[in-house]
Amino acid sequence: KRPFWLPEGWLHGVKVGTSGYTGRGLQVFITPDRSKKFYHRKDIEKYLGRALSAADGAPPTFDELLANAMHRVPAVSFSAKQEESLFRCLSDEEKGQLPKARDIHFCVISARRTADAQSIKGCMVV
Repeated sequence: KRPFWLPEGWLHGVKVGTSGYTGRGLQVFITPDRSKKFYHRKDIEKYLGRALSAADGAPPTFDELLANAMHRVPAVSFSAKQEESLFRCLSDEEKGQLPKARDIHFCVISARRTADAQSIKGCMVV
């Protein structure tokens, strides 16, 4: 969640996989010109030369929301045994509502096409 005091234009995210990673990640704040990053509010206030309050805050941008959402998407895979178990839970009526395999359409989007926020937005539109 974006901090209430973070000014407009600043990016907020979570850095994961750092040394000593505890599973929560480390909040990171990036300047509007993308030239500096900070990990603590007090350091941002020192950089700006003033205290920050709710009056300075701005709602999260689409890019921030997207980055945070993508960070939380887990990889899911099912084994044949798990799939069988799932279908055993369905009634005959529910099974009858499932589409035929030939009626299901999907696409695969290469991870190489999601290197930046604009590319990710394009994939989300698909």
